[in-house]
Amino acid sequence: MVLFDPDNPTAKPALNVLAGPDPHTVTDNLVGIFRRIYTDYWGPRTDDILRAACLTLRANTNTAQAATLADIPDLLTNSTRRTELTTGLDDPVLAGFWEWYHALSEPARAIAPLMNKLRAFLLRTFVRDTLCAQADSVDLGRLLDTGGICLVRVPKGSLGTDTARLFGSLVQQTIKQGAPLPTADQVRTHLQTGYSPLDRSTVGQWLDEWLPTKRKIKKNTRRSYESHIRLYLKPHLGHHRLDRLTVAHIQEMFDAIEEYNDLIR
Repeated sequence: MVLFDPDNPTAKPALNVLAGPDPHTVTDNLVGIFRRIYTDYWGPRTDDILRAACLTLRANTNTAQAATLADIPDLLTNSTRRTELTTGLDDPVLAGFWEWYHALSEPARAIAPLMNKLRAFLLRTFVRDTLCAQADSVDLGRLLDTGGICLVRVPKGSLGTDTARLFGSLVQQTIKQGAPLPTADQVRTHLQTGYSPLDRSTVGQWLDEWLPTKRKIKKNTRRSYESHIRLYLKPHLGHHRLDRLTVAHIQEMFDAIEEYNDLIR
C-alpha cells in the first residue's frame, strides 16, 4: 500500500509528473489539468507558455538530471538557463516559440498568470518532494495492476483548495499514464478464471478478495491492514464500484475521519 499524506512525514512517495514514455501525451495531460483547475484565470497564451516549457524540458535528454515541474520557473525567468535549454532545439515550432518569447519587451507580464499559480503550488515542500522527484520511487501503474492500494490524502486545510485539487489530479494522471495495457495472454487468463471486463465489484468486495492473497506479509502488518479495512476503507468506500472510485471519494473519507477525530477530542 502506498500513502500520499502531507501530514505524515514518513509517507512521502516520490514521483516525477513530467516524466512518461511520450512527452506530448504527458504535456497534454499536465496542461489540461492546470487549465481545468484554473479555468476562470487561464488563457491561450498561458496555455501556450506552459506547453512549450514542458516540451522544451523533455526535449533536453542530454542533461545530467531529469527535468521536473520545478524546473519551469527557472526556464522562464533565468535567461542563461533558458539559452542553454533552447539552443539547438530540433522542433522548428518549439524553436519559433522561443524566438517569439525572446522578442517580448516584458516577458514577466506574459508569464505572470502562470507563475503565480505554479509558484503557489511549488512553494509547498510536500508538493516539491513528492511530485518533482528526479525519478519515481514507486511504479503506481504496476502497483495497482498487481493488486496494491494507493491512498491519496489531500486535505484542503493543509494544502489549500487549488493545491489539493491539483495534487490529486496529477497523481491520478500519473497512475493512468503508468498503468500498462493488458496483453492478449492476460486478457485470455482473466476470462479463463472467470474475470470479466464488465465486472461491477465494489471496493468492499475487492478488499475481501485482496487481503487473503497477501500470504507473505507479517502478522502485525496483516492486523494493521485488517484494522484499516474494517474501520475506514469499507465503511467509507466499500459501497463504491471499484471501476468508479475517484480521488474525490478518497478525500471524502479522510474528511469524515478528521471530522470524527475533532468530535472526540
